[in-house]
Amino acid sequence: MGSFSFPVSRGGDAAVTAKGSTQYGSPVVENSTVVVSAVGADQAVQLPPSGAGAPPLTVIPVGDASAMVFPPPNGSIQGGAIDAAYEVPLLVSATFVPVTDNDWIVNLSAAGSSAPLVRTPEMEAEAAARRAKEKEDAEAAAKAKADEEAATVKDEADAETRHRAKKRATAEA
Repeated sequence: MGSFSFPVSRGGDAAVTAKGSTQYGSPVVENSTVVVSAVGADQAVQLPPSGAGAPPLTVIPVGDASAMVFPPPNGSIQGGAIDAAYEVPLLVSATFVPVTDNDWIVNLSAAGSSAPLVRTPEMEAEAAARRAKEKEDAEAAAKAKADEEAATVKDEADAETRHRAKKRATAEA
């Protein structure tokens, strides 16, 4: 089985100021890692036309807003609609990997500004309550299943008893 690797770089790191809210007129990102300054809502950048095996691009929005990332014209991101933007949350690293000339997939980093970074006592209490409820529901479902199986066994035994009684009655007659 052959191996596959990406070229090393697209030309280093760069800072880009997102502008506009449409695909046309937004700056095209060309470097390997692009720190996008997005000030205010609906700020956009655009991925370049590329091809499978070309190096990926990493976009990291900084500032005070997420960044809209558009595919190249007639392209898509993550199987979305043609020419539709993909929103990258503030301070989340998104690595875009080209799969065809105009289509890209994306891998988001695990951390972001919207995710809580510290567990609070309230979060722990909610999680404990949820686990207790899930355990209670699972035990109730298991009891209901056991009761149903017991009833089925009893019904089968009753049916067998009736069948034997009917057989005896027929044999005696």
